[in-house]
Amino acid sequence: MALSRRIGQVPGLGKVGVIVSERGVVSIEVHTWPEQPAMRHRRDPIEEADHPVINAVLSQLEGYVFGRTREFPIACDFHGIPPQTRAAMEAVRKVPWGQTRTYEQLAATFAGGTAPMVCDALARNPLPIIIPCHRAIGRGHMGSYPGPLTTKRSFLAIEGLDCRKVPDPPPGQGSVRAWR
Repeated sequence: MALSRRIGQVPGLGKVGVIVSERGVVSIEVHTWPEQPAMRHRRDPIEEADHPVINAVLSQLEGYVFGRTREFPIACDFHGIPPQTRAAMEAVRKVPWGQTRTYEQLAATFAGGTAPMVCDALARNPLPIIIPCHRAIGRGHMGSYPGPLTTKRSFLAIEGLDCRKVPDPPPGQGSVRAWR
């Protein structure tokens, strides 16, 4: 199945690539995040094309940056994502606007979940913002993120949380890992 992709400009984020399938959004690529991992859970061909879901996602991302969009009622295509990773993504998607949960709290919401597994899964989130991994934090530190931690802090600030004094994660705990 071919995937559709288009790059749009989102104020506050810059160039953003949105990739969709017939089932929903597959990936969001924020081009200003040099550490963001490449989409590796899908091997389907990608065609540059316009798609109504892409337009909706770009509009909702802009709304989020300006504090107007709090939820993303868009279908996500999790095909190819390991079940435990998907469970972690679904757990963080349930965290309400303006709140955070620790990796331990998220892991406790599904069978077989562990804090390190949740941290690793969310650090490789192919759908940042839509799957609000910025709401997942470590115990006493910001935790990992697929983009810069300054962006994670700014997203939490959009949601009314002040995390300026929350420390960065200890060395080795905030790195982005590749899909296995």
